[in-house]
Amino acid sequence: MKLNRRIFINISRFKGRSTSLMVAVAILGFLVASSLLVIQAFGMTTQQLQRSLPIVMSTVLESDELEEERLTRELVHEIGNLPYVSRFDYTMWDGVRSYDHHPYWLEYLDNSFWEGSDFHRFEVLGVSRPEIIYVESGMYELSEGRLFTADEVAPDGISLIAPLLVSREFAERNGLSVNSIIELQSFVPVFQLPEGAVVPEGGFTGLNDEEIWSHPYFNHESVAYSFQIVGIFEITRVLRPNDPAIQEHQQLVNMFITPNWRIHQMQSDLASGMERRTQVFGTEQEVAEAFRWRSHTIVPLWVLEDLDSIEPFMESADRILPSHYRLDEGLSGIFRPMIEATNNLNGLFNQILWISSGGMIMVLSLLILIFLRERKQEFGIYLALGERKPKMILQIITEVVAVSLVGLSLGLIVANFSVEALTTNMLQEELENASRPIMQDMSFIERVGFGQELTPEEMLEFFTVSLDGRTIITFFWVALGVITLSTIVPVTYILDMNPKEILVQSKIQ
Repeated sequence: MKLNRRIFINISRFKGRSTSLMVAVAILGFLVASSLLVIQAFGMTTQQLQRSLPIVMSTVLESDELEEERLTRELVHEIGNLPYVSRFDYTMWDGVRSYDHHPYWLEYLDNSFWEGSDFHRFEVLGVSRPEIIYVESGMYELSEGRLFTADEVAPDGISLIAPLLVSREFAERNGLSVNSIIELQSFVPVFQLPEGAVVPEGGFTGLNDEEIWSHPYFNHESVAYSFQIVGIFEITRVLRPNDPAIQEHQQLVNMFITPNWRIHQMQSDLASGMERRTQVFGTEQEVAEAFRWRSHTIVPLWVLEDLDSIEPFMESADRILPSHYRLDEGLSGIFRPMIEATNNLNGLFNQILWISSGGMIMVLSLLILIFLRERKQEFGIYLALGERKPKMILQIITEVVAVSLVGLSLGLIVANFSVEALTTNMLQEELENASRPIMQDMSFIERVGFGQELTPEEMLEFFTVSLDGRTIITFFWVALGVITLSTIVPVTYILDMNPKEILVQSKIQ
């Protein structure tokens, strides 16, 4: 009788044994399949979450020493030209005040602090390229007007009016439109000597603080700067009333974008004023140096091509950056809860995978061994008729694999339809426990609007268990490997069989 027909007859004849084996394999296969599906889903979820946000890198200065080498525009460009970077820029920022314009206040926030004030504070963010990185990265969408031209970003000479982008909310709140000209003052008043002031050589020395503050030359005034609105933008991030970062959303709505040269001009005017004050009164030399140092400080922004670019970019950029700078991964804090939650559950499901695999080996080995002992007389006859033991071993393994494939398929199908519902509740609980503390500091990348804090419910939308070809191949490869290991002990049982003893013993019984 051919081997394949013998295998089919044996499986059909011993239906009880075959069913028992199939059920055991299905249960254990369900555990293995569930573990593999969840582990694969966790990895895909984190990747999809990261892909939903721009992969932005910046730097953090780890030294307060002004003598240290600063990050230059040339270094930013050198790193920006690495093959892992899709776009880059560097930014400067400063605060301004306005006596004529009011910020747009979100209805969820209390603005009583500014009630009665004759001015309001705003943030101005700088760019160095006409291809504005905040718009290209999807952070803002231009709704009216245009972006900056190359000449506006890098004018040949001194320009009195700088181009400006504002939010739709701010423009509507103040009745502004494209081409409107507004005047903004430096937030920190600049030291200015009164007209006709006479300062002795070497300045006024020997004065105490009170005498300096009351001196007629101790004069500070806000400097006015003119801007023309060339574009109006919409913020793409979703406003949620209960968002712990709603204050940051309020700041973004009232943030302006202008070329870096204007911010450098504002900061240089302030630094020059501080230096003049030092010369006049002979004090605060370190403060003046700090203001001058700040007027040359830039913050880089590198947007990477994809997730695979992160590690090689960090390795390459670290070799270029001055030693007292480190890379700021920026948006990692946003998906940190998902990473922590999936890591915790990954550990659990890895344990389930190993335990279920080990359990499958032990249970199947025991079942197969019991079945073989019950069929001892049958095998003795085969051996007495001259059947070779390797052929019998192949028959047993094939029978086990054939029945197991049915059980594994059933376990895989049940796992595919049930594991997502079973795991979602566990993941939601882990996400709620891992959510970032409200008071945790945000990175500069988050403060300027890249990314947005996600709720556990929003993160769960990225969690999907899907059965793809790779998972199916991995599952059956692992499961069949375990089943093969389960046959080792039974195979040794067959090898030890003596057909004469089996038949004699059977005749006595």
